[in-house]
Amino acid sequence: MYSTKSQITKEVCKVIGANFNISFVETMKRNGKIYVKGTLGKPDEFRWLKNQCNKYSYIYTGTI
Repeated sequence: MYSTKSQITKEVCKVIGANFNISFVETMKRNGKIYVKGTLGKPDEFRWLKNQCNKYSYIYTGTI
């Protein structure tokens, strides 16, 4: 299940440069892989999140 308040989310936010306290990033860890998606945001924020996920080898599952 995806979470905005988990330790994994906090670590991902630190790596990609997102603010953990605004709860924009949701993560889920399954089979050793970290899946990431965004909550409410603007299209450019989702594009930024997707680019950061690609850059740091996370799997982006959200929409753009």
